[in-house]
Amino acid sequence: MIDFSGRYRYNSGGKETGTTPIKYAHREAMTMKKIRVAQIGIGHDHASGIFNAMWEMSDEVELVGYCTTEDDVPGFLTDRTEEYHGKPVLTLEEILADKSIDAITVETVDSVLTKYAKMALDAGFPVHMDKPGGINQAEFEEMCDTAKAKGLPLSLGYMYRFNPALREFEERCKASEFGDILYVNAEMSCYHKPWKRNWLANYPGGMMYFLGCHLVDLIYRLQGEPLEVIPLNAKSGLDDVESFDNAFAAFRYPKGTSFARTSATERGGYQRRNVLIVCENGTFELTPTEYRSSDEPGADGDLLKTDYHLTTDTAWRASGEMQTTEEYHRYKNMLRAFFSSVQNGTPLPCTPDYEIRLHKILLKACGEEK
Repeated sequence: MIDFSGRYRYNSGGKETGTTPIKYAHREAMTMKKIRVAQIGIGHDHASGIFNAMWEMSDEVELVGYCTTEDDVPGFLTDRTEEYHGKPVLTLEEILADKSIDAITVETVDSVLTKYAKMALDAGFPVHMDKPGGINQAEFEEMCDTAKAKGLPLSLGYMYRFNPALREFEERCKASEFGDILYVNAEMSCYHKPWKRNWLANYPGGMMYFLGCHLVDLIYRLQGEPLEVIPLNAKSGLDDVESFDNAFAAFRYPKGTSFARTSATERGGYQRRNVLIVCENGTFELTPTEYRSSDEPGADGDLLKTDYHLTTDTAWRASGEMQTTEEYHRYKNMLRAFFSSVQNGTPLPCTPDYEIRLHKILLKACGEEK
C-alpha cells in the first residue's frame, strides 16, 4: 500500500509495518529540467530496450552515455551497438564521478545487478535496476538498506507493476470490491534455444529466477506473505540441457493455493502468457497478459495492449465482460515513475523493504530455502 503524503507506507500480509521518509537533495532545482541519466552495463536482456526508451523520451531525458562492464556478456558488446544511438561510451569511473548526473540505470547481466546498483547508491545516485537482482540475499539486503539509509529511490524492472489492467484490478482488490482473493494462476513462458537454456543454469531455479520473478512479484503484491512456498522446478533435458527450464512453484494461502509457471520450452509460449485472479465475488483474467498493439512491419514491438475479462455473474456459462486497455509502452511508464520519484519525491509502487521480502520469497520458489 502506498501513502501519497510523501512517505512510503508498506505492509506485510496486509499489516502496516512502518514508514520511511523520502529525502532528496536539490529536488526543486531538478523539477523543471530534463533529467540527466547514464546507464551502467549492456548485458541484460532489457538493456538496449531501456536505453532506447530513454532515447525516445528526449523531451524528458538527457542521456549522458553508458558504460560496459567486465561482467557483461561479450556478444552483447557488438550485436546491439546500433541501439545505443551513438551516445558516448564512458567508463564506470567517469559515470560514478559525474555529480551532474541525476540518476543511473543498471542493466548488467542478472548475476551482478546488485553489485553495480550498490556502487551507484554508494556514490549517491538514485537507481533503476533490472530485475530481480543478484542471487545473494545478504548482498541484496545490503543494497536495499543503502537506498533506505541514503533516502535514494530504488526502482526494480518488474514490468507487470505497470500493466494498466493489472494496476486497475489491484486497486479494486485493495478497495475490497470483490472480496478476498482466493487464488492466482500466473504463467509466463516462451521458447529459448539451447544456448539460452544452458545459460539459465547460472541461476537458482533457472526460469523461475529469470522470468518467474515477475509472477512471484504479482502474487506477493496481491496476496501478501504465503503460508508456504513449494518449489516444483524441473529439467526437461531437451537438447541435453541441464538447467531448470520448466519451472513451477505453488504458494499456499489460507483460502487457496496460487501458482507461478514459467517454461523455456513452450513453443509459442509468449502468446499464451496469462494471469487469472479468482476472488470471492469476481474472476479477472488477462489472456494474453500483454501483446503488441500492432503487427504491421516496422511497428514498435514495445507498444502493447492488454485484453481482460471480468466475470461477476455466477451463471454456469458466464463469460464476463471483455475490455481492452489503451496502448502503453513496455518501459516508459516504469521509467517515468522512477524519474518522478527522483525529481519530485513521488513514492514508488514498492519500497526497499518490500523488495527484500520479495527476493526472499523468490529464492524459496527457486528451491533456495532461506
